[in-house]
Amino acid sequence: MDSYVKRSGRALLMPFSMVYNRIRVARQMAKNPSSLVNKASTDVVNQVRRLGEAPQSLSEYKGLGEVYVAKKLLFVLILAAILLPAVVINFLFPVVQSKFLTKTMPIDSVQVKEYTGKVKLTDWNTGTVLFKGRLEEGRISGDGTLWDYDGIKVYAGGFQMEMYSGHGEEYYATGQVKYRGEFDLNRYEGKGILYYEDGTAWYDGTFTGGRYGGQGTLYYPDGSVQYQGAFADGIYEGDGVLYYQNKAIKYSGTFSKGMYEGTGTLYDSSGNKIYEGNFSGGVYDGSGTLYQNGMPVYVGEFQKGKMEGSGRYYQSGVLVRNGQYQSDVFVEGQDTLYYEDGKIKYQGDISGGIYEGKGTLYREDGQIQYEGGFVGGAYEGEGILYGENGQVQYEGGFEKGLYSGKGVLYQEDGWIQYEGDFVNGAYEGNGILYGKEDQIQYEGGFQNNVYHGEGTLYRENGKVQYQGGFTEGEYGGEGSLYDDQGRLMSKGTYVKGLLEGQGTLYDLKTAEIVYEGSFRQGLYEGEGVLYDSATRYKVYEGGFRGGLYDGTGTLYENATGTALYKGEFLLGAYNGYGTLYDPLTGKISSEGEFRQGTLVTSKEELEKAPGGQDGAGEPGASDGQDAAGEQGASDGQDGAGEQGTPGGQGAPDGQDASDGAGAPGGQEAEGQNPGEEAAASKEAKGEKGSGGPQAKKEPEIGPGYEDAP
Repeated sequence: MDSYVKRSGRALLMPFSMVYNRIRVARQMAKNPSSLVNKASTDVVNQVRRLGEAPQSLSEYKGLGEVYVAKKLLFVLILAAILLPAVVINFLFPVVQSKFLTKTMPIDSVQVKEYTGKVKLTDWNTGTVLFKGRLEEGRISGDGTLWDYDGIKVYAGGFQMEMYSGHGEEYYATGQVKYRGEFDLNRYEGKGILYYEDGTAWYDGTFTGGRYGGQGTLYYPDGSVQYQGAFADGIYEGDGVLYYQNKAIKYSGTFSKGMYEGTGTLYDSSGNKIYEGNFSGGVYDGSGTLYQNGMPVYVGEFQKGKMEGSGRYYQSGVLVRNGQYQSDVFVEGQDTLYYEDGKIKYQGDISGGIYEGKGTLYREDGQIQYEGGFVGGAYEGEGILYGENGQVQYEGGFEKGLYSGKGVLYQEDGWIQYEGDFVNGAYEGNGILYGKEDQIQYEGGFQNNVYHGEGTLYRENGKVQYQGGFTEGEYGGEGSLYDDQGRLMSKGTYVKGLLEGQGTLYDLKTAEIVYEGSFRQGLYEGEGVLYDSATRYKVYEGGFRGGLYDGTGTLYENATGTALYKGEFLLGAYNGYGTLYDPLTGKISSEGEFRQGTLVTSKEELEKAPGGQDGAGEPGASDGQDAAGEQGASDGQDGAGEQGTPGGQGAPDGQDASDGAGAPGGQEAEGQNPGEEAAASKEAKGEKGSGGPQAKKEPEIGPGYEDAP
C-alpha cells in the first residue's frame, strides 16, 4: 500500500519536476554564458558532422536568385553568425584581457582561482586594493605591488607563488623603503640594501637566507660605518674592520660567530692600540701585546682574556716583570712592585704571587729594608736586614722570616751586637755578644736569647768575669768567677748562679785558697776547710751549715796552725762535746760539754755523773777558762761565739761572723762579691732592638747573677 502511494505521488509531481529542472538549467545558463555557448557549440558540431551528407531532394535546397544553396549550409552560416560573438566573448576576449588589460576582482573571489593575467585584487568589503600585478593560474607571480588592508604599501617587486622573489622593495609602515635588493621566497638573498626607518642605510651588501652573508657594510643610525667585512648567518665572520661611532677603528682582524677570533688589533676610541695579537671567543688568547697609552705594558701569553703563562711586563717602557702569570697575577719570575706613590716596594723573584727567591724589599721612603732570599713571602736563606737609618741591622741566615743559622746582629750605631748562631730569631748555639764598640761581653753557648752551656762572661774592662757553665742565663755547672782585675775569686759547681756542691774560694791579694769544700746556695754547707790566706794555715776544718761552723770540726790558730778546739759546733759556736787547747803549748785546756760557746760540764764532771757524761753539771773552769768559752783565747779571741768563726780567729781581710762566717759573701776584698760584678753583664739586656720581620726577645741575664756568690 505504501509503495503504491509513493508511485502515485511521483506520477503527479513529474510534470512539475520537469518544469523546475528546465527553469534551473536556464538560470544556470543565464548566469554562465559559457554553458550556453558550449551547448550551441555542441549543436554546431553535430550539424557540421552531417554536412558531409549530400541533400537527397530539391526541397533541401533554397533558391537565392539563380543560385540554390543547400538549406543545411544556410543553417550553418546563420548559426555561425549568431554564435560568433559568443565565441569571441568566451574565448578570444579572455586572452586579450589577460595579455593587455587589468582585471579587478575581490581577493577571495572564485574568479581568482586559475586566473592568468594582470589583476587588481581588492578587499571584498572595502574595495581597498591589496595587490596589483599578475596572476598565473590563480597564483601571484611576476612583478607586482602589495598593500596591507589599510592601504599601506608593503612590497613592490617580483613574486613567485605569492612570495617575494627577484628584485624588489620592502617598506616600513611609514612608506619609507626598508629594503631594496634581491629576494628569494620572501627572504633577502643576494645584493641588497637595508635601511633604517629614517632612510639611512643600515646594511649594504650581500644576503644569504635572509641574513647578512658574504661581504657587506653595517652602519650606525647616524650613517657612519659600524663594520665592514665578511658576514655569515647574520654575524661577523672572517676578515673585517669594526669602527667606533666617531669613525675610529675599534678592531681590525678576523671574526668567528661575531666575536674576535684569530689575529687582530684592538684600539681605543682615540686610535691608540689596546691589544695586538691572538683572540679566541672575543677575548685575548694566545700570544699578544697589551698596550697602555699607546705603549706596550705586557708582551706574552694570554688565556681567556687574562695574562696566563710566560710574559714580560713594562712600566714607562722599562721592564719590571719577567716570568710566569696566572689569571693576571704575576706568580713566578722577576718582578718589580710599587707603592701607591710610584716608589719601588719590591724588586726580585716572585712565585705564586708572593716573594720567592732572591729579591730586595724597600721601605716607603725608598731605603732598602731587606735584600736576600725569600720563601713563601718571608725572609729565608742568606740575607741582609737594614734599619730605618739605612745601617745594616742583621746579616746572615733566615728561616720563616726569623734569624736562623749563622748571622751577625748590629747595634744602631753600627757596632756588632751579636755574632753567632740563631734559632727562631733568638740567640741559640754558639755566639759572641758585644757591648760598646765591639767589646766582647760574652762568648759561648746560648739558648733562647740567654747564656746556656759553656761560655765566658767579660767585664767592661775586657777582663774575664766568669768562665764555665751557664744554665738559662745563670751560672750553672763547673765554672770560675773572677774580679774586675782578672783575679780568681772562686771556682766550683754553680746552680742558679750560686756555688752548689764542691767549690773553692780564693784570696784576691794572695791568690791563695780561702776555702775549699762543700757549698749550698752559695754558703758553706757540709764538709770544708777554711784557710788563712796570709799564713796558709788552716783556720777551720769540718762541718758547715748556712756558712757557719756546724757539726764536728777543728778550729785552728791562724797564725801558727795549732789546733784550738776539736769537737762539736752549732751555728758557729762550740756546742756539744769538745776539747779546747792552749794555743801556746798545745795542751788541753778544757774538755767537756759546751753550750753556745760556753763549757757547761767538764769531762771530770761528766765522768762523775751517774751514767757518764750528761752535760747537766757546771764544771769549774780550768787554767783560767770560764763558762763564756774565753779559755785560752789568744790574739783577741773570745768565747762569745766569735771563736767559732773565721773572723773570730783573725780571719784575713776583716772576715767576721756577723756577715756569715765562711760564706763567700763574707769576703770583702776589693770587689770580690760576684753578685755585684755580675750586675755589669745586665747591660746586654733590653738595649738593642732586633728589627727585621720578627719580634725578637733580647738576651736576658738572669737574676741569679746579682745573687751569685
